[in-house]
Amino acid sequence: MKRTLEKVTGTLGGKAAPEKKGKLRVALCIAGQMRGYEKAAPSVLKNLIEPLDADVFIHTWSDIGSSINEHRRTLPVPFPEYIPGKIQHKRPQFDAMFPAYSASISESGKVDCNRLETLYNPVAAVIEDSPAPEDFDDFFGFSVPEKLLNAEIKSQWSRQLFYKIWKCNELKKAAELKGGFTYDLVIRLRPDLSIGNPIPESHLNDLEKIHFRIRNIDANFQMSDQYFYGGSPQMDIACDTFRNIPDLWKEYDQGSRHHKYYCAEGLLCTSVKRSGNFEIAPFRTEKASEKNTCLLLSHGQKRFSYLEAKDALLSDIKSISGAQKDRITLALGRTLAAYVVAATAKNKDAGELANLVLEYETETGAPADFANSILSFAKEDLEQAREHAKKALAQEPNSTAILTHLAKVARKQGLPDDAVKFATRAIELPDEYKRQNRPSKWVLFDTLGYAQEDLNNYEEAFTAYMASFSLNPGRAASAYRTGKMLYRLGKYDQSLWFLRQAQILDPDHHAAAYIEAHCLCKVGMYLDAQAITLKFAGTTLEVGGRKTKFLGPLAILQFKRGIKAAAEKTIDAYLATGATHEDEVVELTKLLVSLNRVSDAKTLAKRGLAAHPNSRFVQRGLDWLIN
Repeated sequence: MKRTLEKVTGTLGGKAAPEKKGKLRVALCIAGQMRGYEKAAPSVLKNLIEPLDADVFIHTWSDIGSSINEHRRTLPVPFPEYIPGKIQHKRPQFDAMFPAYSASISESGKVDCNRLETLYNPVAAVIEDSPAPEDFDDFFGFSVPEKLLNAEIKSQWSRQLFYKIWKCNELKKAAELKGGFTYDLVIRLRPDLSIGNPIPESHLNDLEKIHFRIRNIDANFQMSDQYFYGGSPQMDIACDTFRNIPDLWKEYDQGSRHHKYYCAEGLLCTSVKRSGNFEIAPFRTEKASEKNTCLLLSHGQKRFSYLEAKDALLSDIKSISGAQKDRITLALGRTLAAYVVAATAKNKDAGELANLVLEYETETGAPADFANSILSFAKEDLEQAREHAKKALAQEPNSTAILTHLAKVARKQGLPDDAVKFATRAIELPDEYKRQNRPSKWVLFDTLGYAQEDLNNYEEAFTAYMASFSLNPGRAASAYRTGKMLYRLGKYDQSLWFLRQAQILDPDHHAAAYIEAHCLCKVGMYLDAQAITLKFAGTTLEVGGRKTKFLGPLAILQFKRGIKAAAEKTIDAYLATGATHEDEVVELTKLLVSLNRVSDAKTLAKRGLAAHPNSRFVQRGLDWLIN
């Protein structure tokens, strides 16, 4: 079944690794399906092969486009989540249900030996014919426990993954044996990944451990299997995971440990920790909520949009019957709704979106209630938006997406109690897609916080915003809202931490700086408050619906420091803007009273109450003056 790249390597030991005096010997092991490698190769050359003068080893399958998961990864979101697992993760069954779609994504072609040589000039490379899924057990020499398949059907692909990693490392070991040396650094890389940055110098000086980039995994029990590197002895242990799988799976089958320890990233981490006496060190190049600057981007599969996938899927739906047809039709309707959400946010033509909805309803004979609700919401037809959303919810009563949308509609309608009800119900539901870590849950807590704030329930709003921040600590808006609620609750020291965190995450978050200045005045830190007002003296921001500068906190600061004449001039400038910031109008009204400008104080108080008629914060602070 195997064939060696005669033109590239001769036999396994055909090409000797070149001698490299006075610098690190580096091996780059590229293992797995070669899909997308043409797009990934330039960045791999630029950031790994050329700067490190790396020797390249390749172990791959003969078919470029035979990824079992390709179909699932190309489907527009959330369509895949509606497909039963036994169909979603088994390509033959998927192809039978969705023949038109499968034909539209199929890639034929074999790995080109000459192209591999041109791109990578490998020391050694092996291409194997891809086994048929029904031959996996014989090919790999062991099967997946039924208990593990039932817990995580994707576990069946772990064998292919770690088999290739192991065999590629064996090529590296053969080169070491033949040349009588040991590589200083060995890098494991999946073929379709672009690399945005070179390996940090600090890592190159610390090769007695394995370094792996962490993103969207739990480093306590998982280790990235796509890109990791370390010294040759340590990498030998990590790349031997394939040979440990039978014992580890037997352990799972007979034990009670969670299945995540025995699948993909968890399997690698468990194997390494059991076999090696060295540290595995996760590193992160950006915060979880920030743009991926490391650029470990996969070119192996492209996620299609609703527009790109709809024709094939509409065709396939017509040939499906029974309960499955209803489920798949609903899946496409929800996918249409997701597309409409994104399109309306980008101000796409409403007429074109309406035509898409009409096409779906005509072709499937089913209503597109959720998509229609989103279109009505965009047109500010809130009654229609609510009615359509309720019909959609009747079809999917446990849909967090629809409940979140209903909460937004209710807020827009001025019904905060309903918004709280919908948001709370969505939060209490398990994730409809059964994800372990529900990445969008912070949106629900934000929505709940807005509604509680509308109701002047600042304690409850703080609790919601704090939950949002805990789930997404890299998001400046969550830190800001948490700090703002603490300010309103009079917890100024705690508020300062969150407001400063918001500015660390977003240096241009002037609203956070604005309230921080007020906070600092509250706790008597006048010099720090002065530094902020001077820093942003020329900054214009929108406060209370009007453009203003950092005049409010500056007036308070000047008064607190006894510079009353300057405070009077500043507050006059503030009054001229017509601004009535909810979080400072009370303080400025008190300041005017202290300056014996009671008439101006009453004018500002009336303006504040008119601008914020439902704000308990403003009413409590100003009623005494008006009444």
